[in-house]
Amino acid sequence: MTAKKWNDHYLQNDFPWDLGEPSPIFVKYFENFDGKNQTAIVPGAGRGNDAIFLAQKGFGVTILDVSEKALEIVQERAEELDLKINLVCGDVTNYTFENKFDFWVEHTCFCAIHPTERESYIKTASKNLKPNGTFIGALMSFPLTEEGPPFGGSKEEYLERFEKDFEILKLENNKHFVERRKDREFFILAKLKV
Repeated sequence: MTAKKWNDHYLQNDFPWDLGEPSPIFVKYFENFDGKNQTAIVPGAGRGNDAIFLAQKGFGVTILDVSEKALEIVQERAEELDLKINLVCGDVTNYTFENKFDFWVEHTCFCAIHPTERESYIKTASKNLKPNGTFIGALMSFPLTEEGPPFGGSKEEYLERFEKDFEILKLENNKHFVERRKDREFFILAKLKV
């Protein structure tokens, strides 16, 4: 989908994927983290729920999103909460940052990427993480389709795609979810191979 189409969703207040809160899996995983001196990137962050949560935990947070309107919304929300979040408008399938990140925090961005571009997304994640950096995410769990977004995906696809660049520590049904996503998400935790 083009940047214009993503912008149109936000201009029309049409974002049914938005939970209105941080993903419960991230709240659980990061509950005992002190994000001070750690960095996280949230690609395709939408209205910024996960990014705001991480910034409140003390992480240095960057959002990479193709939608300028989505970034404007996050900027307004962050300012209201007196939080600093670095906002970058760019392509999640082909972007290189000067500084690398400790965490790549994935939630609903991967499922919005056409299957033919998913390898590029994973390469973008791997080249922007520090050595032994962590990829953590909630990946959609329903049959892969050419009609989307969302495009879906399976455990087998995720294993095949991620194991080239990452050591997969966990890939399991997400146990911390919002009700409407029950049995529709996998939790992935992986370390960048060095």
